[in-house]
Amino acid sequence: STQSTWGHFLSVYFFFVDFVRCVFEHFGMPSSTKVSAHPAFLVMINEAIKAKGKPSKGLSRQGIAKYIEAKYGKNIKNLSALLRNSIKRLVASKKLVAATSSSFKVVKEAKKPKVKKAKKAKKPKKAKKAKKVKKVKKASKAKKVKKAAK
Repeated sequence: STQSTWGHFLSVYFFFVDFVRCVFEHFGMPSSTKVSAHPAFLVMINEAIKAKGKPSKGLSRQGIAKYIEAKYGKNIKNLSALLRNSIKRLVASKKLVAATSSSFKVVKEAKKPKVKKAKKAKKPKKAKKAKKVKKVKKASKAKKVKKAAK
């Protein structure tokens, strides 16, 4: 009984796998990625702010949406929701900053200070070894010997 259940399961499984293969051959493989007609929202938002925004005040979310619709058409589904979420994400990652309560501007990237290459430290010249002063003990011993001999 167990063997017949297992055999039934395998026959159903292989039938399903074969069916799916035939469907893919007939209709083609589904594409997993869609190529969008517009660039990423980060690029579009930066572009809109640079084109329309004032340096001090930035640009509002509505202004950004109008610019994107004018440039890329109104075929972007859920533009306002996607734009709102993208702006939240960009503000959180500090790529955008809120200029006023409803306007945003692009954060200027801080220039990295140029790091000067450290000059190789010159090896200090070896100090000349001071000549050891020969102790004059030998001479003094000789003198003592001479004094003792007298």
